[in-house]
Amino acid sequence: MMKDLEKAGKIFEEDGKKIFRSTEYGDDKDRVVVRDDGRPTYLLADIAYHKDKIERGYDRIYDIWGPDHHGYISRLAGAIRALGYEKENFKVIISQQVNLLESGQKVKMSKRAGSFQTMSDLIGFLGKHGKDVGRYFFVMRSLDAPLDFDLDLAQDQSDKNPVFYLQYAHARICSIFREVGMESSAEAAKSLEMSEERKRLLFWIARFPEEIFDSANSMEPHRVTNYLQSFAKAFTGFYLGKTNRLKDATPEVRLGLARICLAAKSVLAEGLGLIGVSAPEKMEKES
Repeated sequence: MMKDLEKAGKIFEEDGKKIFRSTEYGDDKDRVVVRDDGRPTYLLADIAYHKDKIERGYDRIYDIWGPDHHGYISRLAGAIRALGYEKENFKVIISQQVNLLESGQKVKMSKRAGSFQTMSDLIGFLGKHGKDVGRYFFVMRSLDAPLDFDLDLAQDQSDKNPVFYLQYAHARICSIFREVGMESSAEAAKSLEMSEERKRLLFWIARFPEEIFDSANSMEPHRVTNYLQSFAKAFTGFYLGKTNRLKDATPEVRLGLARICLAAKSVLAEGLGLIGVSAPEKMEKES
C-alpha cells in the first residue's frame, strides 16, 4: 500500500517521517503516516483497512463515526482517492453523542464508579429485554441529533415504552386469532365495508414498502421506528372500534377483518425484524 502511494507521488519524507499529501484532497495540513522511529500512525492503519475492504469486493464503504472525528474525513477520503478509488464509494456518517438519563439526570460513565462503559453493559443492566430495548432506542433517533437514552423508560414494561407498545400490538393480533379459533393465514372475504378506522389502518399498511425504501435510501433507520409508532397507533384505533371485533362479527365480516389483521401482523413483524427486535406472539401486560 505504501508503495502504491509513493508511486503515485502522494508520499514525501521530512525529518525521517513519511507524510501523506492530504492537503491535495482538502485537508488543512499533510499527515504523517510513518513516524521517524518507523512506527505507523493510526491513519496508515485505517488506510490499509479500507484498502482491504475495497479489494475484498465491497463497492461501497460506510463508516459511522463520533462527532469528534469530523476532521478526519478529508484525510482518509483523500487517501482512498490517492489509491485510485472513487470518492463517491466512501461515505462517513457522523453520529452525535449518546447521554444516559436516570431520573431525568445524566449518568456519568466511569470504570472507577462501576457505571456503564459499553453497549453490553447497558444490555445486561436492562435484563432479558435488553437487546430489544437497546437496539430500538438507539435506532429511534436520527444520528444527526444527540440521543438521550432514558433508563427509566427503557426499563418500563408497559406500553409507555415504545418497544413494548409495538410488541404488545403484535401480540394482541396473535391473541385475536387465538380467541376466535382462526389461523393467522385464514383466507378472507374479498370485500368489506370501510370505516374510518379501517381506512386509516389500511393507509398505513399500504405505506410500509415505501417507508422502508425511503429509510434505506436515505440511510435513516429512525424513519422505520417513526413509521411503526404511527402504524401501531392506527392499529390501536382499529382494535378499539366496536365494529372491528372479530369474535362479534358475522362470518363474512370476520374474514374481512382477519385479512386486515393479518396484514397488520406482517407489517409489525417485518418492521421489528428489520431493526433486530423480536415480535412475540404472547406477552403479559404490566400497568
